[in-house]
Amino acid sequence: MTRFIMNVLPAWACILVCVLFFMSCASLVFFFVKRKLSHWIHKENNSYLPTIAVIASANYGFFLGFVVIVLWQSFNHAESLVSAEANHLMSIVHHKSALAPHQQNELDERIGKYVNLVVSQEWPLMRVGHSSPEAESAAVDLLKSLLTVTPKTDGEKAFYASLVKSADLFLEKRHERIDAIESVLTEPLRFFLVLGIFIITFLLSLLSERDKGVHVVCVSLVIMVIAFNVSIAFNLDYPFSGEMSVSSAPFRMGVLKSYIH
Repeated sequence: MTRFIMNVLPAWACILVCVLFFMSCASLVFFFVKRKLSHWIHKENNSYLPTIAVIASANYGFFLGFVVIVLWQSFNHAESLVSAEANHLMSIVHHKSALAPHQQNELDERIGKYVNLVVSQEWPLMRVGHSSPEAESAAVDLLKSLLTVTPKTDGEKAFYASLVKSADLFLEKRHERIDAIESVLTEPLRFFLVLGIFIITFLLSLLSERDKGVHVVCVSLVIMVIAFNVSIAFNLDYPFSGEMSVSSAPFRMGVLKSYIH
């Protein structure tokens, strides 16, 4: 559901929907406590409830901040994987000039097929959590075509070694990119992120305040800030989905640009 919303709505709308949803749920909890559990609310409780609320909020804030940092690093790692994959493919393009003309033409055909499949077919599939079997086959075919080359001179052997090394690294980065399509957050982590919002709302609702309007505003602001950070975490969880997704630009730059059609 999260991935679907990210792909349908722009980033700001996803964050707004998430914030409004959690604030609405928190409002239900707040008014439920005020109406149904009003006998739990006493001025005497204010001697220890604020301390409990502060400790719970601090622990949840630390947990949420840690999750956001990990997801941000994961997002940056996905970007670096795409750049590394494209760079290794560029290295193959540069080093193929040492091969015979017919071998260069064959490599050009394989590289062009792969680049176009990745940009036009695989990237849209990654938005919904899938990879392209055709792009995987094209990558394997590229490696197979390199393995059929038989270098003769010392110069060809040196460049061939570089070609094979670049091809191995290219495939490695590709598979790491495919692995990065999936969510970093496990279901228990998602559950605890959401549960924390309701626990904090519940504790803040038990506080006794003279001005009910100020109490509502304060609780709303706290939940809004928490919901905003949770929504950021959810948006970073899928690096290849949504408006803030990792771009395929590295495959459309430099020497690889000439292969796009």
